[in-house]
Amino acid sequence: MTKLVEQRINSKTLLGEEQIESKSHDAEQSIESKTQHGEQCIENKTQLGRQWIDSKTHEAEKTLESKIKDGAQRIEYNVQDGIMCMKQAANETVQLEYERSKADLRRRLVEHYNDNASSVPLSVLDQSLDKRITDIFATPKIHRIEIAKDGKRVKKEQVLTYKEIFYTNDTKSNRRIYVQGEPGSGKLTFA
Repeated sequence: MTKLVEQRINSKTLLGEEQIESKSHDAEQSIESKTQHGEQCIENKTQLGRQWIDSKTHEAEKTLESKIKDGAQRIEYNVQDGIMCMKQAANETVQLEYERSKADLRRRLVEHYNDNASSVPLSVLDQSLDKRITDIFATPKIHRIEIAKDGKRVKKEQVLTYKEIFYTNDTKSNRRIYVQGEPGSGKLTFA
């Protein structure tokens, strides 16, 4: 009986070993299959993650390039606007300086003429006998004369200001001006 029990134990041990080995093999195959499946899932998720990151990176690069371009255009516009403002301010400054200089020249010319050219000697022999030109000068009677095509001269209105001499109807400038008159009538003094 011991032999039989031993045989049975051996047979059951062999059967148990085979079952353990079969279960172990099945478990290894299941683990291997699940590991491969897990690796495949991880690989798929990793690939999708890379694609998403690449897509977002590409979008961010485009947005960044657009923002940089817009910013550069705004900077260029602001620089051009600043340059225009500076030029305009410089032109205004130049214009103001020109107007100031013009007024100063006019003032100095008036002073010069009042000091040096506003008097005439009464006698060539005695230069100390000077009179102001306004005391002696009589405004000449100057009339505009129109020459017709047949050569006839027609006396028109009286000219009272320099502007009336140099311009016709306050707009058109006269190209030729002749001042005619009797000797001593004040043509030179008027000029």
